[in-house]
Amino acid sequence: MTSVRKENAQKLAEGYSSTKRAGEIAFLAVGTAFGFYNLIRIGRFYVHSSDVDSSSKYYGFVVAFVAILLADFISGVAHWFCDTWGTPDTPVLGTLIRSFREHHVDQMAITRHDFIETNGDNFMAIVPALIVLAFLPIYPTGLLGVVMHSFVLILSVFIALTNQFHKWSHERKRHPFVQWLMTNNIILSHRAHKLHHKDEFDIGYCITTGWLNPPLDAINFWRVLEKAITMTTGAIPRANDADLLGVPKTE
Repeated sequence: MTSVRKENAQKLAEGYSSTKRAGEIAFLAVGTAFGFYNLIRIGRFYVHSSDVDSSSKYYGFVVAFVAILLADFISGVAHWFCDTWGTPDTPVLGTLIRSFREHHVDQMAITRHDFIETNGDNFMAIVPALIVLAFLPIYPTGLLGVVMHSFVLILSVFIALTNQFHKWSHERKRHPFVQWLMTNNIILSHRAHKLHHKDEFDIGYCITTGWLNPPLDAINFWRVLEKAITMTTGAIPRANDADLLGVPKTE
């Protein structure tokens, strides 16, 4: 690591404040509580409601797959945005952007983060959906059907755990079960994610499962979005990364 990267890595690490940690603890507690509440509520409905037909139960597998795909896509959009635009000093979003920039100047820093620092931001994102879900009635079918509730819960769980999967992909030693999940491409693997950390950090943004990285990168999905934003605003993608890494900016 160059001296510029070491200096900036230290500064970015110091940006993790006690106030942010307190907020992360609160969101982790609330998210976990409402997550389990919704899980029990939905599970009881499947088991005890005579109105749930067998087709709804089979749809659960399709719903789970689609929810995981959407979680992977959302992780890609969030990762791309926080990697590409703004700085740690950006109003409102700066504290979130800080962790992404720290990861680029010191990609192993995430392996030294505890569960709270690793997952706090993601739990913050899902808490509103889980609270709303808890107060919505569950019906056998329709817009508020049990399948929809299952979709939102599965989506929330995978969003919540995305950064944990990301952390595991960087660790040198992993639990055998985690390694099995990676080997079978159920969650983000080290092999898939290491492509993101080459050159300009401009590919492989999806970090839940990584399933969507090959197709999105193949069609230059992120470059098309960047060109549109640059043409509209004049902003240069990853300009702050260039400063933190001590490399020239690219147009």
